[in-house]
Amino acid sequence: MINAYSDFFVNSVSFLFRFPASGDYEILGRVTYVSVPGDASYEKLLETAKTLYPETTDVVNITVDGAETYRDITTSSISGSSSYTEHVGSTYTMNGIAIHIFGAE
Repeated sequence: MINAYSDFFVNSVSFLFRFPASGDYEILGRVTYVSVPGDASYEKLLETAKTLYPETTDVVNITVDGAETYRDITTSSISGSSSYTEHVGSTYTMNGIAIHIFGAE
């Protein structure tokens, strides 16, 4: 017999809050990218922003939250029982603000 219980934990991984110090830019809107395991990067966030706002030249004010999923497994048989925790996977949620910097086309 196997019993399984899943836990889901979210941790803030990193953040970078800044806008260009000078220059002429337009704020386009908020962008969110949720990764599949092993596929979190600024390039993916920028690609998502360009899909939503084709005139995007940069993404600023980026936050990254990591989510870890674990499963507690307990097995039992005639010879006894055992339990262990198994890491199921990791995903990252990246948020930022898409901007268009004039002259950066």
